[in-house]
Amino acid sequence: GLTAVVAAELPVLSVDAAQIDRLGLQWTAPEPVHEIPLGLVPAQVTIPPQAETVVSAPLAGLVEAVQVTRGESVTAGQAVARLNCPELLTHQQHFLDAWQEVQVAEARYAREKPLYSEGIIAKSRWLETRKTLLQTRTAFEQAREELALMGMRSNAIDHLLKTGRLDSVLALKAPATGVVTAREAVVGQRLERLMPLLTITATEELWLEMAVPVAQAERLESGASVETDARAASGRVFLIGGAVDPETQTVLVRARLTDPKDLKPGRKLSVWLYESSVDTVWKAPQTAVVEHQQQHYVFVRTPEGFRVRPVTLVGETAEAVFIREGLRQGELLVSRGVAALKAAWLGEEE
Repeated sequence: GLTAVVAAELPVLSVDAAQIDRLGLQWTAPEPVHEIPLGLVPAQVTIPPQAETVVSAPLAGLVEAVQVTRGESVTAGQAVARLNCPELLTHQQHFLDAWQEVQVAEARYAREKPLYSEGIIAKSRWLETRKTLLQTRTAFEQAREELALMGMRSNAIDHLLKTGRLDSVLALKAPATGVVTAREAVVGQRLERLMPLLTITATEELWLEMAVPVAQAERLESGASVETDARAASGRVFLIGGAVDPETQTVLVRARLTDPKDLKPGRKLSVWLYESSVDTVWKAPQTAVVEHQQQHYVFVRTPEGFRVRPVTLVGETAEAVFIREGLRQGELLVSRGVAALKAAWLGEEE
């Protein structure tokens, strides 16, 4: 059996290699941390207010196609809908007319430049010609910009300029990468200008919104860690509300998820909040600690075997314990097979 060597009132359990195998003993190095769990609080995954963008009709028109459905993921620049807008033809014609004006003004400018150099035409006439050219170029750029604002892509505008062929169909693109959270428009529907077709919610950034009891909120600071209970997603606190809810006596706390795993907006879950600690605290697996007569103990690996060591806990989560006193840098703790060592120790004591 296991033998105990009593030293400093707590034994060292002498275990040989065969017994280590038979008992399935494993050990681990506790992790030095500067945070202590404050407690478990309810939270909800939310999206920042600026994450929502609405795809709306830039002109009045008829919905020819909607290429995405609610819940579908889209990437920025992806085609999401097609509109037939008769008013677009007028704007395209205006753009082509502006281009013709530029051509005429440039031809006149090229013709009169040498005449002015040779003193054949008056300076006032030459200045008028130059002014007209600048005005027509500005008008052309404005007409191009208007088409772009209506949703016409740069290559489509270039194609229009090259061919002169008007087209009333407008392809609408996703302004951002995200998920389609609302689809307002249906095929065949007539839309007025600025009526919404789709809502796209960017999901690159997710927040956690928590209702934290006042006593815990007072110990929190910006930048504190947050960990979800089961999913191992994590984040950092960036907002601690300045008011207390009189009904629930809780404070609104928001955290930005830095590692969201596969969490989705709207999900409700429990999260661990942490407060920072000036002193180093040792984080070890829950399985490393045993309790006896209201005192916590660990088994420290030594050359002779495993030393029973009392420790002081300052916090715990579902998976880990946080030890303030009783450990030293570089020590290894038994994390598997602890029950067998406890039985051996207490058996020896009795």
